[in-house]
Amino acid sequence: MRTNGIGALSALAAAVLLAACGGGSDGGHDFDSNNANQAQANIQQVVVFGDSLNDVGTYNPTTISLTTAGPTPPSPGLAFTTKPGAPWTSYVALNYNFYLQPYERVDFGLPTSLGGPGQVVTLGGTDYAQGGATVQTDATGGGVVNTTVSGHTVPLQEATALSVKTQIDTYLGAKSGFNAHQLVLINGGANDILNYFQNANTNVVPLLTSIATTSSLTAATASVTALGKATADNMVAQLQRLPNGGATNVVYANVPDIGATPFAGFLQQAITAQLNATGGQALGLLPTVQYVPTLITAMVTAYNQEVAAGIASTKIITFDANALLKSVQASPATYGMINVSSPACNSETTAGDPTTLTSLICTQATLVSGATDSNYLFADYVHPTNGAHKIWAQAVIQQIQASIPK
Repeated sequence: MRTNGIGALSALAAAVLLAACGGGSDGGHDFDSNNANQAQANIQQVVVFGDSLNDVGTYNPTTISLTTAGPTPPSPGLAFTTKPGAPWTSYVALNYNFYLQPYERVDFGLPTSLGGPGQVVTLGGTDYAQGGATVQTDATGGGVVNTTVSGHTVPLQEATALSVKTQIDTYLGAKSGFNAHQLVLINGGANDILNYFQNANTNVVPLLTSIATTSSLTAATASVTALGKATADNMVAQLQRLPNGGATNVVYANVPDIGATPFAGFLQQAITAQLNATGGQALGLLPTVQYVPTLITAMVTAYNQEVAAGIASTKIITFDANALLKSVQASPATYGMINVSSPACNSETTAGDPTTLTSLICTQATLVSGATDSNYLFADYVHPTNGAHKIWAQAVIQQIQASIPK
């Protein structure tokens, strides 16, 4: 999903420039899997594509040069979850005794040519997923942006956010294809949806205006549904490249309902504040803000349904991450959870600014009172905690063992 949910990476990189937490594959936690000895013997490698939900550690927001300070192979960056911790993809790989590493690591900050830590280091791992990745559009300029410091404009290395398309391009550009001894894990599409709704002035306010004007959700829902389907068609094209390239063991995780995450509530608050400040109240838009989660859910639903239809004729295994989210939220205690609606972390890159909350730098020291890495569902506005990722991984492993022959 989006690297931080509310755009905190820019602030994080700036904080590095003006002067977070290891991100190893297993996060320092034992994982109660069915043991690699019981895993399918034909799986000899795990390859991953997708966004921050699948990313084991592309981004390094620290000022330490991990290239020289890290072990061999060089250390990865951090994962978007509570730490110690790792994404579900890492735990699935561990089930096969495979230590998942990112394909590349992005060190934030001024480029090394200017004496800073900013650089992109090729680690050569098989996890190509990157936080912030959309289906087919990369971050502009390789994630290098110009920023002003002390009156001077300088380049700053930020998130590269290589798209799912580019990730697969990169893999196929170096390999002859996939093979029957690989397990390919992939997701995508959530950032396309998040990016649309985060652009509230351009996209969301017109939807709310339509609802207020017509006293109906029909037109607004039709609009987001069409957009969800269009994005899904792009994702289907990427998914089909996997079996077409020789992959026989592919697990695709669909998009969890972003309308049921803390992001939706936070977006409602932000839009309400904006409308109050810009005269939206006089236009009668405030009552329509309640429909923001509904519209997000409509786009997610359309996306998931379109992808499902598009890959129905393939042998791609779909893991229903959306259904798992709903199950955990419906019965938290069953999964050992006490909170399934608010973030466990208070790791803001700018203290006191909730828009900069990111699980990328969340540690045990930045958990809210009463939270642990396993009793909260969400680490930040969109990303799961380490405990939630373990639940996700266990469910995927069970589905793999039931679907992929030994």
